Amino acid sequence: MALDLFFDGFDHQNAYSDLATGNKWSGTDSGALSVSIDPTTFRFNGKSLKLLPGGGVYKNTPGAETVVVLGFALTYTLGSAPEVFVYGTANQTGVNVTLTVDQVNAQLQLRSGGNNGSVLGSSGNGTFEPATWYYVELVITTFAVATGAAKVYISGTKKIDVSNVNTAPSATHCNSFTLMNDSSGNQPCWFDDFYFHNAGGAAPFNAVLGDTRVETLFPTGDSSVAFTHLSGANNYGMVDEVAMDGDTTYNYSSTPAQTDLFSHGALSNTPTTIFAAAVTSAIRQESASTRAIQNEISSGGNVADGTAIVPGVTYQYQQDIFINDPNTSSAWAAAALNSAIFGYNLEA
Repeated sequence: MALDLFFDGFDHQNAYSDLATGNKWSGTDSGALSVSIDPTTFRFNGKSLKLLPGGGVYKNTPGAETVVVLGFALTYTLGSAPEVFVYGTANQTGVNVTLTVDQVNAQLQLRSGGNNGSVLGSSGNGTFEPATWYYVELVITTFAVATGAAKVYISGTKKIDVSNVNTAPSATHCNSFTLMNDSSGNQPCWFDDFYFHNAGGAAPFNAVLGDTRVETLFPTGDSSVAFTHLSGANNYGMVDEVAMDGDTTYNYSSTPAQTDLFSHGALSNTPTTIFAAAVTSAIRQESASTRAIQNEISSGGNVADGTAIVPGVTYQYQQDIFINDPNTSSAWAAAALNSAIFGYNLEA
């Protein structure tokens, strides 16, 4: 089983419409009515995903995942109804399990099927209070009708551990998942620092990652650039906005093999572990063609390229994840990541 990995700190998006653009999230529920990117409420810095009642964001997994590991920071207001759904089919169809908040007892509950399904396990009274950021990890290790198994961690401590339960009322795998604030509530909730993987890699990507932070770094200077900047005196200034601004600022090229690489801001601290680095770009073409572009990261003079894509005529996000430092073929160290340069190159 190959590793499938995705993460999002919600820091570079500006509006709900940015979430389902490109290869990041697959779609939203209720759109502008209930889904927004909040620059004022977040766990550490940046932004978070704010959901009003009825709002949600979902992602289709790359394949039929037989193991699912989801991690996210969550805080809620009394009267909201935060939920996480794991589905057996793409596009939020066929609920296998749901993680809900029991606000009366301030605890998480894992349910078979939908949010009214039988309770498989609870985290315990007083373990999930409102107005507090918690880091939650949900692991479905076995999708099965009678022999299913799942675990839930809160801020690194295992609170639910069940086996021989029904985790597959829809299917014996997962094809999509949703972060949701159910319409039965009347207050907002917030998600931040999200990750997903399918336990398809070597350690640490075979179990929960623990309390995880997604930090977004933006370009601060030109390192080596060849594209033409729309205006101004440099290229990085066309792509350093916190939220993508469409055709207001951009770099452009029609010359194959041209590359832009940028320096960036440093990490705000020195983490114990850096699980991966990702390069995310917003790309479009002037007209339909077969010209491809790919994200790129360079460390110590060694380059790693992302997946080459042929973009459409409207902007789409492309995220490529680099688990290892291309200079060492090992996990990233903070100093190496801080000195790495990143950008994109135009294919033939």
